[in-house]
Amino acid sequence: MTFIVGTGDVTDAACIGLDETGIAVRCDSGQIAASNKFALWNRGSGTLDYTISTNVDWMKVWPVTGTATTEADLIGITFNSASLGGGVYTGLVTVSDGGATNSPQDIRVILTVNQRPGIGLSTSAVYMACITNQTDSTTFKISNVGGGLMTYTNRKTQAWLAVTPTNGMVQTESDFVYLDFNPAGLAPGVYTDLITVTSGEATNTPQQIPVTFSVETQPNLAPVVEAGGNQTIILPASNALNATVTDDGLPGFGITVQWSKASGPGAVTFTPSATVEDPTAAFSTTGIYMLALTASDGVLSSSDTVTIAVQPQGTFFVALMNTNPAWSAAGSWAFNVPQGAGGTNQTDGGGAPDPAAGFSGTNVYGYNLAGNYAASISETYLAVTNPINCGAYSNVHLGFWRWLGVESKSWDHAYVRISTNGTTWTNMWENPSSNFSDRAWAYVEYNLSKWADRKTNLYIRWVMGSTDSADQYCGWNIDDVIVRGDPVITNAPPVVDAGTNQTITLPVSNAALNATVSDDGLPSGVTNITWSKQSGPGTVSFAPSANVEDPTATFSAAGAYTLALVVSDGALARTGTVVVTVNSPPSYTLEVATAHGTATPAPGTYTNALGTVLTNAVTSPDMQGTTQFVCAGWTMSGNDPLSGATNVLEMTVTNDAVLTWLWTTNYWLETAAGPNGSVNAGSTWQAAGVTTQIAATADVYYHFTNWSGDISADDICVNPLEMVMDAAKSVMAHFAENTATSGTPEWWLASYGWTDEFDTAESSDTDEDGMAAWQEYIAGTSPTDGQSRFEFRRDDVRAADEGCVIAWTSESNRFYGVWWKTNLADPLVQLATNLDATPPLNTYTDVVNSAETSIYYRIDVHRWPDH
Repeated sequence: MTFIVGTGDVTDAACIGLDETGIAVRCDSGQIAASNKFALWNRGSGTLDYTISTNVDWMKVWPVTGTATTEADLIGITFNSASLGGGVYTGLVTVSDGGATNSPQDIRVILTVNQRPGIGLSTSAVYMACITNQTDSTTFKISNVGGGLMTYTNRKTQAWLAVTPTNGMVQTESDFVYLDFNPAGLAPGVYTDLITVTSGEATNTPQQIPVTFSVETQPNLAPVVEAGGNQTIILPASNALNATVTDDGLPGFGITVQWSKASGPGAVTFTPSATVEDPTAAFSTTGIYMLALTASDGVLSSSDTVTIAVQPQGTFFVALMNTNPAWSAAGSWAFNVPQGAGGTNQTDGGGAPDPAAGFSGTNVYGYNLAGNYAASISETYLAVTNPINCGAYSNVHLGFWRWLGVESKSWDHAYVRISTNGTTWTNMWENPSSNFSDRAWAYVEYNLSKWADRKTNLYIRWVMGSTDSADQYCGWNIDDVIVRGDPVITNAPPVVDAGTNQTITLPVSNAALNATVSDDGLPSGVTNITWSKQSGPGTVSFAPSANVEDPTATFSAAGAYTLALVVSDGALARTGTVVVTVNSPPSYTLEVATAHGTATPAPGTYTNALGTVLTNAVTSPDMQGTTQFVCAGWTMSGNDPLSGATNVLEMTVTNDAVLTWLWTTNYWLETAAGPNGSVNAGSTWQAAGVTTQIAATADVYYHFTNWSGDISADDICVNPLEMVMDAAKSVMAHFAENTATSGTPEWWLASYGWTDEFDTAESSDTDEDGMAAWQEYIAGTSPTDGQSRFEFRRDDVRAADEGCVIAWTSESNRFYGVWWKTNLADPLVQLATNLDATPPLNTYTDVVNSAETSIYYRIDVHRWPDH
């Protein structure tokens, strides 16, 4: 392949350039064609951004995308042709670029797959039979069922078989191969060989032909086949065939039989199969059927046929002549076996003789069964003795098998006549103007509907004569006479079966009815169905409606119900009834038990009907002072459901049952904290038996001291406290202030700025008033203010009628004592002690020294409980 880069017109945009517009490749079938390639370049400017695709599965390209500016790209093509049969295949390679001025561009690819030769043989097996010491030969053909030239070789192994030629070649023609069989030296018996045909070029090599060679002492004869006697049947009956097959036993392969339909209007089914000697034949429709039986000994075969006349279901009169129907027969009419005589001795040939047997069986009704009818006879009748009732039929037809020979009606006569009154007769058939001679049994049928439809009396007669004095023929032979018609359908009321009686027990309140309704489809093909209650104590509803054949009936109360089903075809109606007994439901007891709360129903034993839906409930919680009982659910024995976790139960009564409400116990826990602290648990209900931890937390500058309430002596000072809830309980935490060594509260010192080193702080005199901080605390004065003093309130000291009133500043949680004397040199005398503080001012009235004119007083102070 050659190409030139850059040839062709140059455009301002990309343009697809290809060095090929078509590629052709070739290979043999089963082979992969050689790969190919083409060149692709940009004939324009810019960049060619190409995509390559194929439209067939047997061809691929690589690469499938690329770009080209000034260079040329080589694109490879591969072929997956190994699975392709012989022939010519076409495909396209398409190069595309949406920006190219000439996109797309196609390369047409033609792939020719040469068909390889194939061995074709004209036979799949060869059989030859020879009498001892007699040779014989046969041929078969070899052809090339593929393409090209095929060479072949033929091989065999046995000496008694010669194959000519042993090799050759064929292209479009066929070669004969000759097989010569020589039984010399072979004992009677069956011998086998295999002819193998091989070809180095053929796709199906090798091919083989099995050869069977039978050496016999006498010639093989074909089986003798008797398919049996003809028959007439009436649908839906089937026909039991009664064939006979015999054979000479040669060549020893056994006998195979095959039944088939040779002719007939419908399908024929053979049971158990068509390959047994005496199957049963079933026919899909009426008509005359010829069935063929073929028997083969593996080499030779022979066949025989049997005729089956299949009459419709509407056949209401049958005379098959198997027995004498005892009809009225005059003259030479007779029931017997025909002799096969007559006909042939007449000057004009006389037509065919009588048959030697009936169409089916041996007997017939005929005129002179031993030969021809006589000369110069008058009309002589064969008549069906009793009238045939056609009152229930329309489209009435008469049919029979006929074997008749009669001279032209110009000289001799034969008739078929009918009558509906036995007096007036109508010719249904008479012989033609030409001589008439059946040479085989013929089925004939006449439409009698004009005269016989719905008539209660039909008379039939066959007539022989009159005849002249000249030539005579074999006359009438009659077999298998039928009269058929279409049944005249008159409207009958529907057939109604309301179903079997039923018994149900409440609470099951519905019963599926199982009626059966049938109708003849007259007059309109529509039936109306209505269910209703005929009797019973309650109401009955029908679902989906009362107008369907098998509704479901639902009953409102117990009792016996008679339901009526009325079915009408629009003209006639029929009623059926069915009894449904609805039993009352059985009763069961429910025992209710509870230890707490108010149950609904109350504890006790109750009787309810099966299927009753009950709602049981209990109030919860049940408060008993500081003890609380909470419903934890229920258990139930004997009835579903068996347990639950709510205080409400809805149940359907199915059995005796015991319902027990379940309870849990809670105790009230009362918690409190004294001044200057808290507890972590509030007052609440606690489950019985649980252990609750209560922790007390003191405020800053305070500490926990003890518990009070429902606690043991061992637990008074335990913090946190593990409280076992075995009863309702109350507990309070108590706290005390932290103090320095001299008893000064830390909180008091902190209020003046001391937050640590409290022992040092209480001994200090920060305001330099001569009093340590601990003294100032007791006195109720400020340790940081030198002007803060424990002193009398001068303005509040006064004389009174009852004595002298003195007053001083006071502090809570203090006790005061009053001392006096009249002379500073005298010792002090205690006037009062343990006076409670009444901050911010305490007063005291001295009634002892009211007469003194000058008194000195001193007040001492003590912190509670230090007095």
